[in-house]
Amino acid sequence: MVFLLKEPQIGKFGIRYKGPFEIKEVDHNLKNVILLCNGSEKRVHIDKIERADSINPLDSIENNSGAQLEEIIEG
Repeated sequence: MVFLLKEPQIGKFGIRYKGPFEIKEVDHNLKNVILLCNGSEKRVHIDKIERADSINPLDSIENNSGAQLEEIIEG
């Protein structure tokens, strides 16, 4: 599972990523991956994705339905 960089990024504190999406195929020669996005396939460059477990929970993330997720870290 990966998150996709949302472009263009609007504002300093805008939502940076959307997802998570499942990887269907990886093309190492062209450095592209095919993601499954809401039933369709989308080809993106490897530099535009981030592993789902490596994103800081304080970053803004948009899920597949478009709603913003807010994660609270309890200390």
